[in-house]
Amino acid sequence: MSEHMNEHMNELREAYNATGSSWGEGPVRLYGRLAEEMLDRSPVPVDGRAVLDVGAGSGAVTAALRSRGAQPVQVDFAIGMLRANRVPGVPAVPAANGDVTRLPFRTGALGGAAAGFCLNHLIEPALGLHELSRVVEPGGVLLASTFGPQADHPAKAIVDRVAARHGFEVPPWYREMKGRVDHLLGSVEAMRRVAREAEIEDPAVVETTVDAGVDTPEAMASYRLGMAHLAPFVASLSTGEREELRDQVEHELVGLPPVLPKIVVLAAVIRRT
Repeated sequence: MSEHMNEHMNELREAYNATGSSWGEGPVRLYGRLAEEMLDRSPVPVDGRAVLDVGAGSGAVTAALRSRGAQPVQVDFAIGMLRANRVPGVPAVPAANGDVTRLPFRTGALGGAAAGFCLNHLIEPALGLHELSRVVEPGGVLLASTFGPQADHPAKAIVDRVAARHGFEVPPWYREMKGRVDHLLGSVEAMRRVAREAEIEDPAVVETTVDAGVDTPEAMASYRLGMAHLAPFVASLSTGEREELRDQVEHELVGLPPVLPKIVVLAAVIRRT
């Protein structure tokens, strides 16, 4: 891994470690729906399979896997996210703090792997996709998703602008991800190109629009304020400042259309001789 990629990943890790419960209180609502859409595309049933949820975050993909009878195993490079997704009364799943480009599993150890909005953080996404395919047994399933080409929803600019009035500055890692990294997987053509580089055979790649259930000012505010580039800043504010920021954001989001993201989903059965 290059020095620049190491630096990028370290900045990401620090941001996500500091996000923790804020993600579960907001973005998980949207990502839960997107996880369902990704699993709907699986070419084989996941029921009974041990499936890796890589970039597990606050557990959206894990919850979707459990609902379909799979046995999820979590990996995330930000241990703060793994700690935050432990829910009282809900049995914990096996989890490891690890890197998608160097997974702590032997070749063919798992019945499947699912990367929900994880690979789009990588400067070299083919490294992660190839490593995911390595740990899946022949006949197992590999799933990956990312955001597709779309105009930014107006809530994004509004929330960032209101936060800036309170002192927020967009972190460098986020600028790089949006400017340099996002496009690497952000279309059907790009996903197919990365799949070829990762030596994934005959993947199905589709683009679809999802009703994410984020359709009120309150839901939009929770979603955007809980994102990793903003959540650490919000957490740094006093209780009164956070409440004021939240009130201002919700006020300015009134009347906006629902969030209907386009996503790109890759689905493949692993073939290995």
